This record gives sequence, C-alpha cells and structure tokens, in this order.
Amino acid sequence: MPDQCNIVADYPGGPSVVMLNSLSNHYPSDTVIRGTDGIIVWPMLGHAKGKRPGVRIVPFAKGKKELRLPWKGFGDTTKLWVNLLECVRTREQPKCPISMAVKVQAPLSMGILSHRENKVALFDRRRQSIVL
Repeated sequence: MPDQCNIVADYPGGPSVVMLNSLSNHYPSDTVIRGTDGIIVWPMLGHAKGKRPGVRIVPFAKGKKELRLPWKGFGDTTKLWVNLLECVRTREQPKCPISMAVKVQAPLSMGILSHRENKVALFDRRRQSIVL
C-alpha cells in the first residue's frame, strides 16, 4: 500500500464514505466520522497534552449536548469472540454479522486491488463481487 490512501465508497441510498489514511505520519490523527447530524471523534492519543480521553459525539442541532463515552484505546475483542462462539452453538445472529462486515471489508479490499492493478474497482451487487 502507498503511504497515502484515499477511498471513496458510495453506498446505494447513502451514505457516501470518504476514508483517508496516512501511514507515514509520526503523529497519528484522530478517527472522525462526519455525518449530516454531527460528528463522532475517536482520539488516537487520548492522554496527550490538552486532550481528554473518550469518544466524543458532537451533534449539530441547537440545544443538543456533546456526549463523551469512556474509551482508553483499542479494545479487547474477547466479548465479540465469545458472542460468535455462542452464536455457533445457538444459531442466533452475532452482534457483528457478516452482512455488516462485508460493507466494511469490501471497500477496503477494493482500494487495495485498485491500487495494485491501477484500475477503478466497482462492486457488483447482483453477483456480490468486486469488478476491476
């Protein structure tokens, strides 16, 4: 992958997602999701000088207050694995089903393929596959 990576994913019916990444930066930037109703910020250096730890949810609407959720960095995935194994036993849907994972992983894989092949990658919804 290059030092800089920009991916634009337009999902049918919305949203459009722009993913920007820099692998060469010595000072990591916060992860930010910007939406029409507000933003969500995950600080990368939550304990850095001047930064309060926790995820910030900042609504744009007047009168709505900012929320701050406790978060100390990348979490333990043990609960997700326990849930997955429990779902294998009970046949229930996991908290993170494959239908959600595909919507995240497909654009990332498309970005890698697009860079390697120097072509635009598209997703064929009917065949559920990536097309170069």
